[in-house]
Amino acid sequence: MLSPAHLPGLPPDAMKPCLPASAIPGPFKEWPLLLLGNTLVAAFLTVATEFGFLTSLVYSCCIGLAIGLVSSLSCVLGKRKSMAWRDLAAGVLIGGLGGFVLGAYLNGHVSQALWRLNQQALAVGLASALTFGLLISLIFYHRMRAFELAAQVQEERLRQAEHEKRLEQARLQVLQARIEPHFLFNTLSNILSLIDSRPEGAKSMLLNLTDLLRGHLSPEETTTLGRELDLLRAYLGIMEIRMGPRLSWRIDAPPEVLDSPLPPFLLQPLVENALRHGLEPKPEGGRLTIACARQGQALEIVIADEGLGLERPSAHPGAGQGMANVRERLAHAFGPAAGLELAANRAGGATCRLTLPQEVPCGS
Repeated sequence: MLSPAHLPGLPPDAMKPCLPASAIPGPFKEWPLLLLGNTLVAAFLTVATEFGFLTSLVYSCCIGLAIGLVSSLSCVLGKRKSMAWRDLAAGVLIGGLGGFVLGAYLNGHVSQALWRLNQQALAVGLASALTFGLLISLIFYHRMRAFELAAQVQEERLRQAEHEKRLEQARLQVLQARIEPHFLFNTLSNILSLIDSRPEGAKSMLLNLTDLLRGHLSPEETTTLGRELDLLRAYLGIMEIRMGPRLSWRIDAPPEVLDSPLPPFLLQPLVENALRHGLEPKPEGGRLTIACARQGQALEIVIADEGLGLERPSAHPGAGQGMANVRERLAHAFGPAAGLELAANRAGGATCRLTLPQEVPCGS
């Protein structure tokens, strides 16, 4: 199975794990900031009222923590992942009043008649504490919503990337099973006809067909250039016997490029196109060459044929579909760094040029 980190066709962070549950601020995870906010509120009350800092801090902490506690409990009891407005309303109304009573008790004000206190200072303190408590709660609410939305976005991107990966795996399975019955029946018919007249040719054709079928049945999701070229040799070996002297071919690949990673069955559709639409319809046939070389930080693969060229429309249905599939798989595996160019040769035929960055292709 391919690592999600190797999906160059997608945005660089598309497959990063979404935020774990521990990274999303839960209802009880903002309390250090709440305590800091309470301290700032206490400092304001000390300046705005006649209460001392310690008394103001007790009131501020009791009201602020009570608002946070009631809001959090409302969120938990409601089985919500983040606070809703009803949780904040419950926190301010119930927690605010309850926190004020608790603060009065801790400050020793319960035993005194409330009207004996400085009523103006008391009103300012209560209103300020509730106001700041509400503001702090709103800040925490929006922080948690922002984290939750970020997690949802990453989860959606992960689901999309997984969907793309499963889709590409399905495409690969289709490619693995795409040996056409027409090609298979013709090959078997050729083998039968050669058994008596050219047994060595029949044996060679059967071995090549076996290698080709084995490659198509392989469950691997990535391959190397060397293995891909081996499958092409088996395929061209079969076509060489079928077409006789009308087909000649050559593969040039230095040893240092054979281990280059490659999406499986990337080259075979291009070679099939060259034969089916270029060389087979041409009465005298022609030559097919495959040249592989490293160009800087990229691998260049050139497939050239001496067929009918690009100007004459193909009589085969689905012409151009193979090229479209290759382009799509290149974009998925390598992103915009990969290139596929198709050009007509001056002397006839066509040349297909693949440029692949030297990265591990995945999702193919």
